[in-house]
Amino acid sequence: CKNMQISSLPESLKEIGKSAFAYCGLISNIRMPDSLESIGDYAFRDCQLEKVILNDGLRSIGSYAFSSNLGLTEINIPQTVDFLDESVFKSSSITDVYYGDTKAEWKRLASNVNYNGITVHYTLRNDDNSVIIQHTDDNFIWEAGNSHLAVAEVTPASPKYDRNGYYNKNMI
Repeated sequence: CKNMQISSLPESLKEIGKSAFAYCGLISNIRMPDSLESIGDYAFRDCQLEKVILNDGLRSIGSYAFSSNLGLTEINIPQTVDFLDESVFKSSSITDVYYGDTKAEWKRLASNVNYNGITVHYTLRNDDNSVIIQHTDDNFIWEAGNSHLAVAEVTPASPKYDRNGYYNKNMI
């Protein structure tokens, strides 16, 4: 399939199986459908991906799913992902991961993932989708106006989250 070209997938698709598009050299941009829940092992290995748009319903990304994609420098990981294999970005050019939750949740999700050399951008949002906190390990912005505080000093703007960004149902 090295000459296959696609940019989107059917809206009813639930799973991309193991090696489904591996070595498809002409796939450079792809948008995942909202129905997609799982991306299998090696699914897009050795493609020419430059841009991937993942959906908010995605639950898992298998081993080597985006490995060896030298044009892929950034990816957005939705907060709905609850499994991320440690080799998902191996031998790729990923420099920035945008994660739709807190650093604490990223550490839980990616506890086995070696992301040395990758800047992870964290974002915590209110129920109305407004941003409470956006930061990387080196850069911190608190939307409520206290950007001068260090990360460890910040209490999130919403009482639903503790100081580490974990959801606290007892604080509602």
